[in-house]
Amino acid sequence: MTMTPEEKVNSEIWWVLQKIRTEELRQEKGKPLKLAFQARPISGLPPIGVRQKILYKVRELGGIRIVKEEEEI
Repeated sequence: MTMTPEEKVNSEIWWVLQKIRTEELRQEKGKPLKLAFQARPISGLPPIGVRQKILYKVRELGGIRIVKEEEEI
C-alpha cells in the first residue's frame, strides 16, 4: 500500500516523537534531553536528512525546543 505524502510525514513525525519519548523516559528528571541520531543508513528508519527535517518540523509545531549544547536552558 502506498502512503500519501501526508501519511508518510505523519509516520516520520511519529517515529521521531517515539524516539524522543523513549529517551525522555531514560533521562534523569529535570535534565535537558540530549538526542543523537546515527548518520549511517539503518533499515526501516528514515534517512538522517529526513530525521533532521522532521525534528525541525516538530519544533515548528511547538512540540520540542532545540538548543545547542553551549546554550543555557
